[in-house]
Amino acid sequence: MAIFEKYKTQITQAEAAEVSEGFKPLQSGAYKSIITKFGVYRNRFDNDSMYVEVLINEDGKEITLSVDRGLTLKDGSQNNGTLSMMHEIFSACGVSPDTVQPATDTAKTFGQEVQLEAFKECYNKEVAAFVRETFEEGARYERGNIIEAIFNVDGKNSDGVDQLSKFKEKIEKQPILVKKSKEKASTGTAGTPATGSSAAARL
Repeated sequence: MAIFEKYKTQITQAEAAEVSEGFKPLQSGAYKSIITKFGVYRNRFDNDSMYVEVLINEDGKEITLSVDRGLTLKDGSQNNGTLSMMHEIFSACGVSPDTVQPATDTAKTFGQEVQLEAFKECYNKEVAAFVRETFEEGARYERGNIIEAIFNVDGKNSDGVDQLSKFKEKIEKQPILVKKSKEKASTGTAGTPATGSSAAARL
């Protein structure tokens, strides 16, 4: 069975996501972004993962950030956080998981090229990427970025609830997310090194 078929119903029925809990990284903020890749694949641990990549035009420079999240937890149960994120991406792109037809694409994640069951109907759609600047002491790359959430370009979730205001309040209190270092040789964050003021594309 194709990976997407196993999760399509759960994604469709997933609850609207809420805001939850890099290189010179982007400053924390919500950025207008373009979906350049979105799909699911079988990772090297023989588990299913979601991969999404966005392009941000910041002060005339194109910056790519990506997210790779498992569709299952260590105990084998489904990862509702990832399913909710996929639900929000489909909604933000105006695409229904019930009608999408996965195509084939490739992506590079954790240093390896993978084969995606790709949702190309979502490609080139404008969304809001909620980006956190991170710091992880002792990691190979101590400073970086993570995409915490992706919503409609107006910053609302699929239920029409404003998430942008909540996110702005959150990053005002904690502009840089400090992560506990897992290992000194950490591969750091996914994405392209960024420079500049990081203000042009911010919502």
